[in-house]
Amino acid sequence: MSFPEVDPYGNSYQAYTDVPSSSPFAGMIRIAKQVGIVPADALGSTFQPTREVTRSEMARWTVLSQMNEAAITDFLANTPQFGGPTTASFADVPSTHPDFRYVETMYRRGYTRGCFNTGDALRRYCPADPTTRKDMAVFLIRAKLNNVFPSTLSGCPTGAINGTTPAGGIFPPGIITACGELGDNFGLFVTGLNYFTDNPAITGNDNYVYIQKMRELRITNGTSLGPNQDGRNGTYTLGVLSGAPPAGHPGNLTREQIASFMVRAFFH
Repeated sequence: MSFPEVDPYGNSYQAYTDVPSSSPFAGMIRIAKQVGIVPADALGSTFQPTREVTRSEMARWTVLSQMNEAAITDFLANTPQFGGPTTASFADVPSTHPDFRYVETMYRRGYTRGCFNTGDALRRYCPADPTTRKDMAVFLIRAKLNNVFPSTLSGCPTGAINGTTPAGGIFPPGIITACGELGDNFGLFVTGLNYFTDNPAITGNDNYVYIQKMRELRITNGTSLGPNQDGRNGTYTLGVLSGAPPAGHPGNLTREQIASFMVRAFFH
């Protein structure tokens, strides 16, 4: 995708001063700005394309890719089972948090259960932690398929219990998947080809189905196309599998990357 640098009247098409037209992400970032899903601090002249995306920013990207601010307000006001529009489901994302609306919408729609075991007495989201590529896949695919299926089917609903993958599901018989932050106990994701060598279909890897879907929907080809550059035996680079991701980890998302993923997922 390419765009001219100036319009017929000589005005620059460059969306941000730190995103030159030569950047491979320039077109996607420009679209992201035009459709209004960029972070609140990118409404000025800079975008900070290589800065890592926090989990609270990821919630904003995800929710604004599906609904505008008025729709978010309406949704939060019409889910009384969660206690009201300003009731916080996560202890570390109170109603005063700048991204509360987006994180709370993510939780109420079934896109996330938080960042720790769902059995914790204190439910947490870890809003300041970097977003890993595996977390992004879960959020994005649950959100995208929620436009087609209820969240009970596109992910695991609040209150669901752990169980065994149903017959005909993506995993072989007997493999257990957690119906918590991750998992596909409903067997919606069906494919016979493992696209990425670092995303195996084994017990404990509940990210598998979501990362597979990212490739099937042409949202990403991963971080490597494989030894023959043919899209086989490539890598995805999931990120840290447990605990807080350290800054600078190759599995953390940057802002230019998430702009590309969101535009491909929701606006192409």
